[in-house]
Amino acid sequence: MVQLESWSRRIADIDSIVWAAAESPQSKTLLAGQQVHWIPDIQPRQLRETMSLLGLARRIVSSEKVDVVVSTGASVAIPFFMAARMHGAESHYIESAARVEGPSITGQVAAVMPKVRCYTQSTSWADSRWNYAGSVFDGYTGATIAKPAGPLRVVVTVGSMHHPMTRLVERLNAVLPEDAEVVWQLGHTPAIPGMRASRIEEFITHDELTDLMADAHVVICHAGVGSALQAMSVGKAPILVPRLIEHGEHVDDHQEQIAKRLGGLGLAMPVDAEALSADIIAEAATRGVRNADAPAALTLRTSRARAQRPRTIVLPRELAEPVSHGRA
Repeated sequence: MVQLESWSRRIADIDSIVWAAAESPQSKTLLAGQQVHWIPDIQPRQLRETMSLLGLARRIVSSEKVDVVVSTGASVAIPFFMAARMHGAESHYIESAARVEGPSITGQVAAVMPKVRCYTQSTSWADSRWNYAGSVFDGYTGATIAKPAGPLRVVVTVGSMHHPMTRLVERLNAVLPEDAEVVWQLGHTPAIPGMRASRIEEFITHDELTDLMADAHVVICHAGVGSALQAMSVGKAPILVPRLIEHGEHVDDHQEQIAKRLGGLGLAMPVDAEALSADIIAEAATRGVRNADAPAALTLRTSRARAQRPRTIVLPRELAEPVSHGRA
């Protein structure tokens, strides 16, 4: 969700935007004041549930007289692209920045669909089919900051994936400084006994979590594009711990790709859960991110001239989060 919202502000020649998104505190905050159609929350690789959205997608595309559909990787893009074709609208697929080495399954499907124009955020696999669009991380640069005095303030988030990430919680609880002030957003990961914490939540709304990150010395999160962008937006170079399929934490290992990429750019510290240490956490407190040059606008490759600027419907990449429930 965060990734596509960022792209929506960079796409050139947009007259108005209509969003299709799963309703949650995160999406309601990000899309406040905008026109939104709330759609069901579909998890990755739920093919039957995804294709059941085709009727709803057709109604939205038709009723809003949509000219262009844009997505950054959610599986729900496919029924909306089909609806766009049926109603004479154009479709544009911007592959997630997490896909450094090649397209996702959704991207592979989009690439063979007629009338869908595809873009990559990685130069390594751009070609005649996949046009390089730049990246949501353009405009950021790494920075060194002064070592903080006093106890470290730490924010930990494992995102909204339905897969638990228990090994990260267990390792962090073992290596966090005893005097650290720690806020945990655990999502679907269960708390463990004796956690070092000043606050433990299942989910925190987007705005509040952003404020907590801004006030923290260190942000530690799974290697999701949305979580990384959220930390970077408030000047933090997060410690990124990739979710791995061998531990049942994701459907594939693409988070290793984005963690490595952001580490190479100096925008984050990629670390495997088992390698986390007090020294790494202390080092992260001296690293930050700042905005450099404004990123270039993206001009969509339209196939026909238009009398007016296009109306666009954009779809979320990351599924939104349920309501926050306090645990401690």
